[in-house]
Amino acid sequence: MNSAKDMGPVLVMPFLGVVVDVPRRRLYLPLEKLRYYLLVVQALQRAQAPTHKDLEHAIGLLNWAATVMTAGRVHIPRIRECLTRRLGATRRGGVLRVGLTKGARADLAWWEERLETALRAPDEAWAPFWFTDVPDMARVIHDSSGDEAKGFGVMVDGNVYQGRWAHTGQAHSSAYRELVPILLAAQILCSSTPAGEKVLIVTTGVRYQ
Repeated sequence: MNSAKDMGPVLVMPFLGVVVDVPRRRLYLPLEKLRYYLLVVQALQRAQAPTHKDLEHAIGLLNWAATVMTAGRVHIPRIRECLTRRLGATRRGGVLRVGLTKGARADLAWWEERLETALRAPDEAWAPFWFTDVPDMARVIHDSSGDEAKGFGVMVDGNVYQGRWAHTGQAHSSAYRELVPILLAAQILCSSTPAGEKVLIVTTGVRYQ
């Protein structure tokens, strides 16, 4: 066994690029990754029109960070949209540059603030995790498509519920489309909740504005 990859009994250890912290029940990125991700985001913010390659690289990093950062996933689509739609794209000296929308810059600003927070006050930035089931916690899986025929759906405790968009629903933003199945799940859960009890929904599927 490679001694450099061997680690004795510990409660905090890096695993597949993420630090697993058992006592604090946190998954988070190592400091060196945090600092690098922050530099990449700040470079994009300074660039009037970043290169296609730089933007693609940044989106890959943010997708990875979003797996452990609270609410991170919903602050990527508007950045990715600049890449996929090549908004304001120009080619200079053989290098493809892509314009950033106001919404994309707002999401980059969110990432910059959260990465700085993670360096300064880690417990405020990272999503908690549980090794065992929490009593009375319902497991909900949801997804949504802009395609009218595919619609949206949720799976609540093994039961699947699906719906289709009306013609007007298709024109809504991705944040709205992601919110609808979450509200559907809430309605299903509340219908079986005894009167007087409350339902707490923990989700990162909503963009904060």
